[in-house]
Amino acid sequence: KGDGVDINAKLPGLDMRDINADFDIDGVGLYPGASVTSMNVNATSKDGNSGKGTVKFGFNAPASADTVAAWYAGEFAKAGLKATRAGNKVSGTTNDGDAFSINLSPDGTASTGEIEVSG
Repeated sequence: KGDGVDINAKLPGLDMRDINADFDIDGVGLYPGASVTSMNVNATSKDGNSGKGTVKFGFNAPASADTVAAWYAGEFAKAGLKATRAGNKVSGTTNDGDAFSINLSPDGTASTGEIEVSG
């Protein structure tokens, strides 16, 4: 969306399974058995210079929100990333200084989540 423009496009040939396999934050991938359900990329540029952008991924995980949040907090610690867990939210900073957050919600015995990376 922009001033006077609103574009909605479908990208043929985009296979979310490719994203599942390739997704990681400094070596920490998706929770085992999780699958990406949505992706949103918002990039900005001012005067032809690199600006800030935000990438959001929605996903489903086959474990409780508490279990998934604990797993992410542990994996980020193993990878040497600064990450803080507050309930079902894990947030921190990548090695490049980009902020990330993972917000999880219960969904029966499973969970849904959103990963946001901005920088």
